Amino acid sequence: MKRGEAGGAGVQRRVLFWCLGIVAFGLVGMPRPGAAQRDFSKVEIETTRLGSGIAMLTGAGGNIGVSTGPDGVLMIDDQYAPLTDRILASVRALSD
Repeated sequence: MKRGEAGGAGVQRRVLFWCLGIVAFGLVGMPRPGAAQRDFSKVEIETTRLGSGIAMLTGAGGNIGVSTGPDGVLMIDDQYAPLTDRILASVRALSD
């Protein structure tokens, strides 16, 4: 089908639509610069005691469930690796 014939414009519109859709999808999936460069030195971890030997740590990235007992400490979930020292300090405070 030659350009200018009936139906040619419809095909071009469909191709343009798909190309724009693919580009938009790619842009949505791209990481945002601010999200990748979080300042972990300002993150605070809050401890909430839920019951005897059960607590929840809340901070950037989500919650951590902690169970403490005579056998040791069990942590459920995790957060960002740069927060490991702060998380462990909060767990030590629970188990002391």
